[in-house]
Amino acid sequence: MFVAKVADVPPGESEGFTYQGKRAILVNFNGEFHAYVNVCTHNNICATEYEGDVLNCPCHGAQFRPDTGDVIRGPAKLPLTTIDVKVYGDSIYAL
Repeated sequence: MFVAKVADVPPGESEGFTYQGKRAILVNFNGEFHAYVNVCTHNNICATEYEGDVLNCPCHGAQFRPDTGDVIRGPAKLPLTTIDVKVYGDSIYAL
């Protein structure tokens, strides 16, 4: 599934997309693309945002690592659900 053009998500930026009917987020972290289901695992309602060098849930203050989706700070206890992505030429695809 096509997600975005590489040029549209420069390093330090993110792009939202829909994955299997759910909100998702694609992050360009230090030139590597990572994607996650874009909800805080605390309650599966609040969307995460890429801010600075963390994925942040503005509803609860939970923070996640943008390169792994692991929890940095609660109240979330589980990592974000990872979506495998691959770059082909100038396009990024979710697998």
